[in-house]
Amino acid sequence: MTMISDLPHDLEEEILSRVPITSLRAVRSTCKHWNGLFKDGSFIKNHRGKEFLAIKSNGSQVCLMSINLHRNQPIKRIGKTKLEYTSRFIHCNGLLLFVTEEGNITRLVVWNPYLGQTRRVEPRRVYGQKDVYGFGYDNNNNHKILRLVYRFEYNVTQELYDLKSNFSYSVSAYTGISVKGSSYFLTKEKGEEVAGNAFFLLGFDFTREAFGPRLELPYLSDGREEYPKVLSALREEKLVVLLRRRVYTLEMEIWITDRVEPNAVSWNKFLAVNMATITGFKYLVYARRGLFVDEEKKVVVFSEMTAYGPHNKTWSCIIREDGYLKKVDLGEECSSRGPFVCSYYAPSLVQI
Repeated sequence: MTMISDLPHDLEEEILSRVPITSLRAVRSTCKHWNGLFKDGSFIKNHRGKEFLAIKSNGSQVCLMSINLHRNQPIKRIGKTKLEYTSRFIHCNGLLLFVTEEGNITRLVVWNPYLGQTRRVEPRRVYGQKDVYGFGYDNNNNHKILRLVYRFEYNVTQELYDLKSNFSYSVSAYTGISVKGSSYFLTKEKGEEVAGNAFFLLGFDFTREAFGPRLELPYLSDGREEYPKVLSALREEKLVVLLRRRVYTLEMEIWITDRVEPNAVSWNKFLAVNMATITGFKYLVYARRGLFVDEEKKVVVFSEMTAYGPHNKTWSCIIREDGYLKKVDLGEECSSRGPFVCSYYAPSLVQI
């Protein structure tokens, strides 16, 4: 009988690359060879990162959910960890940064699902609920957390926390999106009303430890006023932005960067869609950072949308360029503050 160890090396790697994330530790403990293989950076780079995950928080649990658009049940829960109420989190290079709240106490927790490690991050000063966070890494692959500390309106100080050196410090000068190690923030001018032309991007370079210049966002193709954007990332390599009409409509456009750096950005329109003609809903109350784009298959997944009706409804909407729609019930209802993030996940060997 042929054993898996008798298979060609490339076929063995291809089989092991399909192991679900939650089963990796069990498979690694099977033999020294496989344990070493799963610790090989080249194997992870070449074969992992193909799995598309959604990360959902509900109460004191954070769940990893696998998404496969070709299954009868596209969304399936594959793992969880217990934390205090989680209001925000950021995915960066296989690590997850959680902002947790318990009463009036705010904490930061870093989680590596691949290694099964969690770690609290101790602040220089007490965390505040209005603080803003970014998560990235420098040219030496040192992971760092950026914290913008709000104490009074427009009175902001900056802090950096280095996971490797366990040291926090100030930098002279709501959560960021991590792309290529830098964090990008959706920002608006002081005193501006919430309108499309008031918003822009700021990028933070964790190597230079500084913000770049103001970066422009795209506008709806006909130039009409749009609602505040939803910002997301594509494989942590590109930024994705959702533009929507300001009032009483579900007309949307999805734009993707073809160049993104802390000091420069350029955009291409990916998809335009009118959700009202597809879903029958006339209003959209909330659309979170749960925004996923598959460039190759021309698919967009809007995650956790809540619509008016007898009850608030949380669901994911899968849309293709040709107008195909599939709605997926996400299960138990989330509060309006519960986060939902979609991302391609690549395991990390970073010890935390």
